[in-house]
Amino acid sequence: MKQIGIKELKSYLSLQNDKELIIQIVELFKTFDQVKEFYQIRLNSNSDDSVVRKVYEAKIRKIFFPAKPSYGNDFPRYADARKIVTDYKKVAISPTSIIMLMLFYVEMGCEFTRSYGDMNEPFYNSFESMFNTAVKEIVKFGLQDEFKFYCQDIVNLASGTGWGFHDELNRIFGEGFKKT
Repeated sequence: MKQIGIKELKSYLSLQNDKELIIQIVELFKTFDQVKEFYQIRLNSNSDDSVVRKVYEAKIRKIFFPAKPSYGNDFPRYADARKIVTDYKKVAISPTSIIMLMLFYVEMGCEFTRSYGDMNEPFYNSFESMFNTAVKEIVKFGLQDEFKFYCQDIVNLASGTGWGFHDELNRIFGEGFKKT
């Protein structure tokens, strides 16, 4: 089967009438949770992403702290949690809400290593990278006042962890919040 691109999709959609398009969108809505979340956010009168973000936060928390832990060699599966952040970026409207979920991911990583002990370097690198991206977004949108204390709390939560994790989060924080 040949993969179609945006051009082919636009051509197909342009041939559909309004009623056919509505039927197809409703079918997508019924079939795919991500489409439901996309419209949940867009149809909310005040464009508040927080309700849907809380669902994504619960998914991330469940990866790090499941009700019945059964950890194998890939414990924890932080790549799955990272994918949840990526999926949320596709449906969210508000940069603030996206940043909140990114920071929540880092917070869960900090809580996990504090609960279960030292992790490996790739584990810490993943959270440092996400924290760095979140802080860059905070600076880009001028949200330092809004996020300063949350970011500082995350840095403090990383205190006493391995591989220079706390030091790196502190460095990132210092660069992003140097003027606030």
